[in-house]
Amino acid sequence: MICSWHICHVDMCRFTKPPKSKFVAIVCANPKLYGFLINSTVCQFVQDRPELKECQVIITESQYRFLTHTSFVDCSKHFEFEDWELTPKHKILENTKNEIIKVVSESRLFTPSFKELII
Repeated sequence: MICSWHICHVDMCRFTKPPKSKFVAIVCANPKLYGFLINSTVCQFVQDRPELKECQVIITESQYRFLTHTSFVDCSKHFEFEDWELTPKHKILENTKNEIIKVVSESRLFTPSFKELII
């Protein structure tokens, strides 16, 4: 069973084009599994939009040993996952959790009801 506040691996993520191996930060497990994709870089599209750029949370390989380099939790858009898609890797550390909550609570990209699920 997948719990909130864990980083999971998705073998072939259906939310990327083309589908590929991806890490995901699961931030809600009730009523559904919601997560943010983890990227190795911040693309130019996001860098050019302040409201998206400020939704990137940095995580490092020193904090999360399964990473091979510094990465970014993209908190600008959430995705719904199925339990069977996810393989748990690591509990999200408290400092990362707090940063994600801060970004979500301050963002204008989410509904108040979604914010409540996360916060």
